Order: sequence, then C-alpha cells, then structure tokens
Amino acid sequence: MASLAMPPYFLLLVWLWSRMDVHATNQKIASLTKQKAFQEAYELFQSLVDGGKANQFTYSNILNAAIQCDNLSLAEEIHKKLRQDSHTKRFYYNVIIYTTMMKGYCQSLQLLKAMLLTDEIIRFFNQSSSQPTSKTAQDPDYFKPNIRTFNTLLRGCIHVGNVIIAEEIFTTQGKMFKVTPEKTT
Repeated sequence: MASLAMPPYFLLLVWLWSRMDVHATNQKIASLTKQKAFQEAYELFQSLVDGGKANQFTYSNILNAAIQCDNLSLAEEIHKKLRQDSHTKRFYYNVIIYTTMMKGYCQSLQLLKAMLLTDEIIRFFNQSSSQPTSKTAQDPDYFKPNIRTFNTLLRGCIHVGNVIIAEEIFTTQGKMFKVTPEKTT
C-alpha cells in the first residue's frame, strides 16, 4: 500500500500559511483597537487562544486594546494569566508586554504599579543576563528595557507630576541599560 505522507515543502507551506493567518489576525486586532472596537478585537484574540495560535504579539495587542478602551482591569487579568499559565508564561517576560502594561498603569495614574513592574523586570533581567542563552524568550535582550520602556515611565512621571522620579529614571536606569535618549524622550 502506498504511503500518503506529505512532501516536506507542503508541510512548510501549511506552517507558513498558519503564521500568516496569525499575523493578519494580530494586525486586525490592532486595527480594531484604533477603532475602539474592543469586543470584536477580543473575539479575534480568543479565537487565536482557543486555536493554540496566540503569540506574544497577540497578547500585547489585546493588552493594548484593553488599555486603549479603558479596561485596565481586564488587561491586568490577562497579564496575570500570562504569568500563571504554563502555556503562556514564556510571553510574560517580554519588553512589549510589560511596556504595554506600564503604559496602562501610567495612563490611569498608577505610577507605583508601573514602577513595581519595572523593578520586577530589572531583577529578572539582572538574574538572567548572567546566564548564557540563545535568542529565545529566555534571552535577556528579549525583555531588556528599551527606549520605549523608559519613555513610558518618564511620561507616566510627568503625567502625575513627579519630576524627581523622572530625573532618577533618566539618569540611573537609562545608563544601566545603555538607553540613549531620543527626540521623544
């Protein structure tokens, strides 16, 4: 009896097609966020989660959607699930994910929560940066604070009127992570 095995290139095409589908869905979630169509964005997010296709961009997009649509409590719930669920924990320590959550905290005047999240990430970065890793979610550069992280915190400080903390962030943490200020800083 002849084997019905798929040729390797066919399997590659199927894999690429599924990745393109996830990418397109993530873009649609981002687009719906701009339109403040949170329910539709959430339904797309849930379809990727249910299908086992959600990635770090899917989660960062839905966190941003919840924050932009003034639903910080849902963003916190999703963020908490990321950390606790063994299937999604690999996405938790991601510069995009935590910068998005920090933005939500800063916009809602919860600078302390943003600072605590920053401290958690810096501790994790310092602990992990001493261990050799490959370019994966466990690579320190995957979650290393970047210029967007610092600008988010600086805007949060300005938003609540705390110039002293903004100056501290600018002088110490920026140098620690070799972040060069840009025009938006």
